Amino acid sequence: MSGAPTRLGQLVARGEAALAVAVLGAMTLLPLANAVSRWLGAGGLPTSIAWAQHLTLVVTFLGAAIAASRREHLSLAAANELL
Repeated sequence: MSGAPTRLGQLVARGEAALAVAVLGAMTLLPLANAVSRWLGAGGLPTSIAWAQHLTLVVTFLGAAIAASRREHLSLAAANELL
């Protein structure tokens, strides 16, 4: 993508950022809900840790996509610094 960002590009960027925030929120709330549920004696949420691990992968890919679209990805920045 070169030049000024298009309206569609801005909309996609906002969507990616909103999705990343939602995934980070879920990653925080799932283990918290599990701990509270166990504390209350309900037995916990058996798959909450697995979901949090999977969401870690999702947020990693979302962060990489956001950084690459902004041209702020680590490898792109390092290559520019070296040249």
